[in-house]
Amino acid sequence: MRVNSYFKQAEKIVPDVAGVVVAAVAIPIVLGAVMLLVDQISKIDVALWITPESLSMTVLTATLATAIWIHFSNERNRQSLSYLDKAIDLIKKAYEILSDEEGEVTNDRIRWVTTARLLQRADNISNRITDQAHRHIYMSEHDYWRHQFGELLHFKSAGIWSSFFCGMDRTWSLSRAAICTAEENKGETWIPGAAVSVVYRFSIYPRHYEDPLRSSRSLNSWERDKLSAMEQDGVLEYIAFREHFMCVDKKVYYLHETSAEMDTSKIEEKIRNHHDVLIRV
Repeated sequence: MRVNSYFKQAEKIVPDVAGVVVAAVAIPIVLGAVMLLVDQISKIDVALWITPESLSMTVLTATLATAIWIHFSNERNRQSLSYLDKAIDLIKKAYEILSDEEGEVTNDRIRWVTTARLLQRADNISNRITDQAHRHIYMSEHDYWRHQFGELLHFKSAGIWSSFFCGMDRTWSLSRAAICTAEENKGETWIPGAAVSVVYRFSIYPRHYEDPLRSSRSLNSWERDKLSAMEQDGVLEYIAFREHFMCVDKKVYYLHETSAEMDTSKIEEKIRNHHDVLIRV
């Protein structure tokens, strides 16, 4: 275990060592080239103030500055990666704590508070991620765990009942649960509103969410031909439908005839026409 730890520590400094080695090797090579250049221009007046010593110092300073820049750049990258890994790890732990043994959300007050603290710390740490690639990775991980938390919090169903947050089951009203728990344990089972806010804030999409699908495109002709050859006509038919129809006020409209409501036969006819065009393209 200790040997593996040494190797891991060694791996961290490899980029810095490589930068210094490259700089050390480059210095004599560059100095030799500079000396040759000075020798060639020795007959020119400018050589009176461009001496080998001054050029050597300039090259040496530039090389050392480059080595230092490489070192700090690698250090920033390592710190950014460390922040990324830690933020994701805290989110995973938060999800595990909020889930009970059966994979359902718990209404244990301490677990909710701990989960909220971990998520808040993960958010604070993520703000220190400086590398752009690391930032995109974190955003992708947040998308995944946002979905997982949404499933845990029953976003797709009726959601969690209000008395749940007082430690009671669905049969209790909020007022009755509040009075009962206040009398029994002075409200110690009540989950703090701040903790609930943090968990739900993490689980919903923010106002200025940058959806990667906005930069996506529809299937091109080659891709559609490929799907057709794979007998995926259902997908092509649906794509044609989504490209030419919309739903407004519980009714289906053809985008090119927005004044006319579509019935079943008209929808099928329009889809068939567009679908045939897709296949022939």
